[in-house]
Amino acid sequence: MADQEPSASTSSMAGSGEGTDVGVEPMKLLGVGKRHMVMEDFAAAVNAFQDACRLLSAAHGEIADQCGEAYFCYGKALLELARMERGVLGNALQGVPDADDEDDEDNDEEETATAEDPKIESTANMDGTCAADTSEAEDDNVDSAEKDGESEEVDNLQLAWEMLELAKVIFKRQEAKEIQLCAAQAYLKLGEVGIESENYIQAIEDFNECLNIQQKHLGPHNRLLAETHYQLGLAYSFDGQHDSSLKHFKESFSVIEKRLSMLMERIEKAEEKGKSPAKDNDAVSEDKQEIEELKELLPEIKAKIEDAEESKDGKATKAFQETLVLTGKTDETPASSSSSVSNISHLVRKKSSLQRKPEDNERDNKDPKKAKQEESSVNGGCGDAAHNRNGVPEKMESEEITSPKKSDPEAQSTS
Repeated sequence: MADQEPSASTSSMAGSGEGTDVGVEPMKLLGVGKRHMVMEDFAAAVNAFQDACRLLSAAHGEIADQCGEAYFCYGKALLELARMERGVLGNALQGVPDADDEDDEDNDEEETATAEDPKIESTANMDGTCAADTSEAEDDNVDSAEKDGESEEVDNLQLAWEMLELAKVIFKRQEAKEIQLCAAQAYLKLGEVGIESENYIQAIEDFNECLNIQQKHLGPHNRLLAETHYQLGLAYSFDGQHDSSLKHFKESFSVIEKRLSMLMERIEKAEEKGKSPAKDNDAVSEDKQEIEELKELLPEIKAKIEDAEESKDGKATKAFQETLVLTGKTDETPASSSSSVSNISHLVRKKSSLQRKPEDNERDNKDPKKAKQEESSVNGGCGDAAHNRNGVPEKMESEEITSPKKSDPEAQSTS
């Protein structure tokens, strides 16, 4: 048979009341609220559970043990209602411009109007005090209305957290196994509230507390363990911890496989007996129905496992590629830059030397007088150095070597 979600016994809740009406009416309201939850009429369920909580807290006290189940059901209904309202608001607000943009446009229009007509500005200054007072009053009313609207949106989720916290405190202080499992369910719903509010760290803590309690009191093939592992996988995935997410998704898949094998063995044993009572036949049909349900869950969990593996591998490969790029840049960039610079300088020197030497030879062959004038100017130390900067060192060296040879005959003639 399918595992039932643990719930606090309503007999203890009703038995401690002094009158029958005190215990009967809240029980009726709880039953009505649970039927609304099955029909997914969450608003009606919230109203029924709220009335039950009010009656029980008035009769027994706000933190009495009798209030635990009502608080838990109330918080769970508020959570579902908050999810539904968020989905509806998200769909309705698509394409709607922000109020700030509309205010900016109105302000721009007013500024342009006052700039074009100075009379408007003067009348506005005359009535400034009255307009300021009325505008402040209107702003206060608008702010209060906006705050009320925001509080209505936030209240369902916030109130769900408060009710589930009360239920957790009430359940956790009791030592009975059934009540401890109720505390685990309260932790589970608190974790779901954390996911809805994007507080993933707190959600992970609540889910882990739930898992610790369940592992103490439940078998390894219980479906509640699979649900908790699945929720933990989601929370870790949203928080970016893909290794832990993959681990818990695999654990959830393993629990369902164990559950399937256990159910198959139980059905085989019942069929081997042959003739069996009607109760056994009902149990076998329920087990077969649960097997079909579990088989439908497996593909979804497999998809989550694949997504977690892809996210993990993608993150690892991205980090590896980044390290390769960084190491490649540090190793290759200096060598390539130095080699390119040396090659360019080598080509420049080679090109200049090849271009300068033929010009010098032609000048020496064609105009020997100009060559002599250049020699004298070089000895003076001005003209050629300013005219041709690239060839100055080579000419100066050659001319300094040849000039003493030309001056020897002149020295001999003077002597």
